[in-house]
Amino acid sequence: MHSLRAQFSASVWLDDGTLSRVSGVLLVVKPDRFRMRLMLPLGITVFDYVRDGADGWFSLPLASERDRTLPSQSMIDLSEVFLREPIDPLTCEIERSYDRLTDVRCGNHLFVIRAAQHHTLLERAYLDSVNVRYSEPADVDGFMLPFKIEVDQSIGTVLVKISKYDVNPRLEDSLFQPPEGATHILLK
Repeated sequence: MHSLRAQFSASVWLDDGTLSRVSGVLLVVKPDRFRMRLMLPLGITVFDYVRDGADGWFSLPLASERDRTLPSQSMIDLSEVFLREPIDPLTCEIERSYDRLTDVRCGNHLFVIRAAQHHTLLERAYLDSVNVRYSEPADVDGFMLPFKIEVDQSIGTVLVKISKYDVNPRLEDSLFQPPEGATHILLK
């Protein structure tokens, strides 16, 4: 798989108890191009994040000038949830197995694999501050892809439900251009 387009709905619970619901589009071109746009029901963009290599841009078009601040590092690292670097299986070791769970460590990443009756649930601890849980896998054009992704981070929880995947679509370079007025950030 070299590219992916996904349509999704997301529920966001912040630690202060705030709940927001948005829809979104996710574009991925391996190894390092990513775009996530979050929209209100009428298609009004509320958050747009573009990553192209070591450069990133974000836009909060409905925010006031003083509220257009850099999202937390956890939010920016969300691109890594979808642009996961390849894991070298030679670096992986089973740390422990218990109650139908297996902990597998690959470098700095911990995978918890849960054997369930109808599917396998993969949980991934990322950067010690973000935990990702992939579930409801289904075959899409020969690839097992999750239709539910839960992201727990320091500022709250995001539940993403994928409604549609397009595997290996042709994605024009222009789709990874930052929106007008976006804030530039340099990534690792």
